[in-house]
Amino acid sequence: MVTELPSGLSDVGAALLAALGLALAWRGLRLCRAALPRPRSASMQPLTWMRGFRLTLFGLALAGVGAAWFWHLGWLLALSLAIGGEETLESSIAIAALRAQSRRPA
Repeated sequence: MVTELPSGLSDVGAALLAALGLALAWRGLRLCRAALPRPRSASMQPLTWMRGFRLTLFGLALAGVGAAWFWHLGWLLALSLAIGGEETLESSIAIAALRAQSRRPA
């Protein structure tokens, strides 16, 4: 037998999920900013930037799932899962390629 959560408890879960997603997105943005070139060195750290990009997109997708749960929007849930999953996969492939490149001797 499936029982539903009380409305208030469901809303709290959705808000916590969205808040967690936004916190992850903020951390990812900070990683991206840290990887950008500095005025004196002019060298960018692409692996760190891609990790931040992936974390940002994953966090935004998680926030979208939380918002879809809160407002009961099926289209937002589908969109968040599809875009979040695809971008996470794509950036993970790019990160694997960057790691392989950094391990290869020059």
